[in-house]
Amino acid sequence: MNLDRLKDIVLRHIPGQGPRSARVLTTSTAAIGEGAARALSRRPTPEDVISGFRCIVGRDPTPAQIGDFMGLRTASEVNRTLLGSQEFKDWFVREHVEAREHPDHARARPTVVYLHLPKTGGTTVRAELAKLFAADRVCPVQWNRLHRLSVAELGHYDYYQGHFDYASLRFIPRDNIRIISMFRDPSARLISNWRSLRAAPMPDPSDKGTPPTAAHLLNIEDFFEAEGIRASPYFHNYYLMAFGFSPSWIDGPNPPSLSRADRAAAMELAKHNIRSLAAFGLTERFDQSVQLIFRALGAQVPESIEKLNVTDHKANYDPRYRKVESVAISPRLQEVLAELVEFDNELYRFAVEDFERRCALHGIA
Repeated sequence: MNLDRLKDIVLRHIPGQGPRSARVLTTSTAAIGEGAARALSRRPTPEDVISGFRCIVGRDPTPAQIGDFMGLRTASEVNRTLLGSQEFKDWFVREHVEAREHPDHARARPTVVYLHLPKTGGTTVRAELAKLFAADRVCPVQWNRLHRLSVAELGHYDYYQGHFDYASLRFIPRDNIRIISMFRDPSARLISNWRSLRAAPMPDPSDKGTPPTAAHLLNIEDFFEAEGIRASPYFHNYYLMAFGFSPSWIDGPNPPSLSRADRAAAMELAKHNIRSLAAFGLTERFDQSVQLIFRALGAQVPESIEKLNVTDHKANYDPRYRKVESVAISPRLQEVLAELVEFDNELYRFAVEDFERRCALHGIA
């Protein structure tokens, strides 16, 4: 908008404001505009890069990214580069509905969903599976928010990857959906979750109720004894929540019910849904899992895979992260975790037995 247009709006739409006020406002606006232009035309500072990342892609840059973007010619070029990035494009796709063809046109297309259970090695597997699909056919939504996309938008994609629950996948308007996942010993998964949070940059210490802050402030036993952590569906029998309940649980602070009776009633549904997976793996048997998953999809098994999002490796390439001590399962920790993994242990044993059966069928030693 030019300054004459702004002045006209001020005169017509702000009651009681005369020409003098408008002149003051437009003069001030002109000065601000000139200052902004100068700021954008100079070489970028660390503050310019951080501000650009926060405003455009909604996060802080890594130290390496700060250095890279400071090498650009101007602060304006920092913003243009971010606006042209795939990360911004993915955000835009999530937030703005695009015109799509009718989903029935693609209803029969083969579709793969990677249901990512956190801290099971899923980042590595789902990234490798994404290579099987065209980039524009990979759904950018990676959290349990599929219901926020239109049916036409959901119908466009062939590959979905994220921290979904099983029931939410019914929103995908496809008839041929193959669901993949990875499981890990439930106690080991919880310990890995705590170590991952503890290794990450320290969040706002004043917000003591959130898991990331609590992991920094509390040792592992105190962390899993905390009432808020024990009530969270992310930590309290997560496998059962992901496979045995509806998607509504993930939006609230607590599962729909913490009663033993309700959880027991959901076990058969969870086992049925695990059995219906096209393929799944076990973190503890990673190489066999990759073979099983890719063979089940009729895809070539990768010769090698780079492991991603490994907690113990992050401090080597990102100075914001720190090394975290290993955890020995003490009697106290075992007792603390017992209720949190009671149902997940049963589901994990069920998954291990089914995994053995599937490996035998595919001739995987």
